[in-house]
Order: sequence, then C-alpha cells, then structure tokens
Amino acid sequence: MEQNKIQQRILIATDDRLLLDMYVLEFKGENFDVVPAFGSIDALEKLRGDISADVIILDVSVPVMDSLDLLKVMRDEKLAQNAKVVILSNDERSITDEKSRELGVSSYVKKTAVTPAQLVEEVRKLFAQ
Repeated sequence: MEQNKIQQRILIATDDRLLLDMYVLEFKGENFDVVPAFGSIDALEKLRGDISADVIILDVSVPVMDSLDLLKVMRDEKLAQNAKVVILSNDERSITDEKSRELGVSSYVKKTAVTPAQLVEEVRKLFAQ
C-alpha cells in the first residue's frame, strides 16, 4: 500500500476564480497535491517553469488562449508529456472531442454536469486505468 502514500499532483487551469477555488479545495481534501493556474497563460508559465503534474485539468473556454490551444503548445514543447489531460467544457461534445482526440486528451467532462467531488472521481478513474 506504499503507493497510496504518494500524492498525485493535479494542475487545474481555469479563468473562473470561484470554480478554481472549489476544485482546489475538493482535490486537496482528497489528499491530492494541487497546482492552481488562473487561465492558460498562467498554466503555461508554470509548466515551462518545470512544474510537473500527473493530471492536468483544462477549462476549454478561457480568454487569450483556449485550453485546446494550450494543449497544442504543451504537446509542441513537450511539456508534461506523461500527464493525463482532462478537458472541462460546456461546448458540444462532438465539436471538442475531435480536437481533443488529436491532442491525446484522456477524458472529457461537461463542466455544468459535474460537481467538484464528481470531478475528483473522474480523475481517480484515470489513475485506475
């Protein structure tokens, strides 16, 4: 059971401060190491600064650089190559899924359909795979 003692690191990027705070509290409460990023630019700076993560949660609809564009930059620059990526979106799944598959997204979550606790469970499923 030694593996249970290892904290998995989650990087969460969204431009919604309230949502970011809720996710951070929920993941920390479930013993995850959490790196919050306020938007894609902040996330990119953290990743370029050698922040590592086991899972990266990206909110698609953020200003300046949407999360799918961020993911493309991450892939091009080989940042967090081994991290599983969860896309949060309220967009229609068919639009986001094609781009997401091309970029190697692990999971798609409709933002308005899940609570922070349900998002934690979605991430736990990724670790079980």
